[in-house]
Amino acid sequence: MSRRVWLIPVQPSPAHLGVTTGVLKKHGVAWSTVRAHQLREALEHALPGVALVHGGVITPLLMDVQRWLTDADVPTLLLVERLTDDFEAVLLDRGARDVIALPAPPRKIGARVEALLRSAQPASVETRVPPDVVVGEIVRVTPGSRTVTVGTAEVNLTRTEFDLLLALALRQPDVLTRAELAEALDRPRTGLRTLDTHISRIRTKLRRAGAPDLLESVREVGYRLRDAEHHHAS
Repeated sequence: MSRRVWLIPVQPSPAHLGVTTGVLKKHGVAWSTVRAHQLREALEHALPGVALVHGGVITPLLMDVQRWLTDADVPTLLLVERLTDDFEAVLLDRGARDVIALPAPPRKIGARVEALLRSAQPASVETRVPPDVVVGEIVRVTPGSRTVTVGTAEVNLTRTEFDLLLALALRQPDVLTRAELAEALDRPRTGLRTLDTHISRIRTKLRRAGAPDLLESVREVGYRLRDAEHHHAS
């Protein structure tokens, strides 16, 4: 199980699984098949470069598999049937790198697998990020510890929500398009509705912690962070 790609079937449709394995062969991707019930033990001995979780419909076992891989910091692509926007948002929130609704064209699966493999490559140039980013003089984003505070109150954000807020904070007060935000998540195909849902949750959590409304929607473009002074003046 030391190969770079692990394929983890979780009650898949044989036809859909056959399409996926055919795509992997066509793209020259070597993989090891790891059964869901063996995954936790396998992760104790070795970690793959990436994982493909091939489900049928979403089940508690599939959610557990995805959580175990996220806890091990393994970049993961999930392929699932009957995918809804809400389930997609949940899976991405819980750390999935990408999600594909089945059935899907082989070309689409191949492109997503290639993108996952590229994203798992170590960065050649270290990105310099400041130790703290302050927004509106009250919200502090700390990349090193991945924490967000409003005054002295810590705000509990998911991994995806933190990454979105950090991307906006590093570019404030510039507008980031939805495509740029999706790129910041290493998920260039993230749906608009999914992004909007994440932004709405960030806005709600910051407000509950006592922050003014610093997240501004720019119609048909994207989002930006504005300072507190601008907020009070508007």
